Amino acid sequence: MPLPSQGVMPLVTTITNRTKILLILLGIAVQSTIQCGQNPSTNNGVRTIEINAFDQMISNPEFSGLVVVMAAWCPPCREELPVIADLYRKYRQQGIGVVAVGIDAGGPKEIQPLVDKLKIPFPVYWTGPAATQHYRIPGIPFLMVVDKGRILEKIPGLHSRKSIEAKLRNLLTADS
Repeated sequence: MPLPSQGVMPLVTTITNRTKILLILLGIAVQSTIQCGQNPSTNNGVRTIEINAFDQMISNPEFSGLVVVMAAWCPPCREELPVIADLYRKYRQQGIGVVAVGIDAGGPKEIQPLVDKLKIPFPVYWTGPAATQHYRIPGIPFLMVVDKGRILEKIPGLHSRKSIEAKLRNLLTADS
């Protein structure tokens, strides 16, 4: 059996070393991402939050807008989310906020693919079933209209763009 030429061994060794270095760097990048709590595939990672902390967040007098209660397995939620995302993009510069809370039993990992696919621009949190009990939510999709930290309306069901936009415009008029 002939011996490999001297040029073959260093090339294989160089590729192996480069591969090792790339794998180490990739590992560090993935670990850093995991430690930051974000999914590497998105800029909008779904975050776990306790219901009391979520309640404090939306009860802040600085918050006016929509709270969207949703689940990845809910077809009407998947239909309504792109509409809400478009309206958020349209009205956020005027001070309208939107936050979503996921109630999927499997946690943030079940919601994240939907957030990524639809490119949801607003924060998405996961409380699990705690939100349904705390806010007495009979079904989803479910919207809460909040003005300066006060829940004005709780609205179950799928809504048209026109109806959601009217709610947002009413909030803007109330702030004037």
